[in-house]
Amino acid sequence: MPKDAGCEILQVEGEWYQIQSGDVNGYVKGEYLMTGDAAKARAAEVMSTVATVTTETLYVREQPNTECTILSLMPMGEELEVLEDLGDWVKVDMDGDEGYVSKEYVSISSELQKAMTMTEVKYGQGVSDVRVSLVSYATQFVGNPYVWGGTSLTNGADCSGFVLSVYAKYGISLPHHAASQAGCGTKISASEAQPGDLFFYGNGRGINHVGIYIGNGQVVHASSPKTGIKISNASYRNPVCVVRILN
Repeated sequence: MPKDAGCEILQVEGEWYQIQSGDVNGYVKGEYLMTGDAAKARAAEVMSTVATVTTETLYVREQPNTECTILSLMPMGEELEVLEDLGDWVKVDMDGDEGYVSKEYVSISSELQKAMTMTEVKYGQGVSDVRVSLVSYATQFVGNPYVWGGTSLTNGADCSGFVLSVYAKYGISLPHHAASQAGCGTKISASEAQPGDLFFYGNGRGINHVGIYIGNGQVVHASSPKTGIKISNASYRNPVCVVRILN
């Protein structure tokens, strides 16, 4: 369970608390939980306002109107951080870029992060041990902070710094720049992607974001200062390219 995640305390057994967080039910030591007024104050500080897509495909636009450029397509169920409520439109964050979606096709809520089960990352068949190891290593940092220009997996990294540091653990040196990382390795199709491959995203100005594919149609990435390192649908933005670094 990442730092600042929310949970419901079901019962207290001495120094152990039984909790429910998302789909996870288990026990944690009470010394690692914040409760009462302090917890309420912390929740108000770190809680994100999220727009969840409620239609099959949602257009993210450059401006809050239907005549402007479409920046990206979002699948049903994808969550976007809300920057501003504009009435009929919502300004959302896309890894540092801003876009607009019609409020008619999203559900707005405020939420904290939740715990994840160990089976939520699926690898598929024929995946090498190093790929499984790399993905397991990368996902343990979910919930840690985003820091522009950073490379620390614990204290803060940006998108390319996160990828750089994860790959460095496996003896692979990559540049600290998403567009430069896209020039490494071999370009493949999204349908060929295996855990550990890199998904790159961009806008009209070029590639500006990267995430690590973890299988099951998902990527782990350092998303934004508000959401930190998180897991998203790999097609939450249209990938510009997919690159294989691991042989």
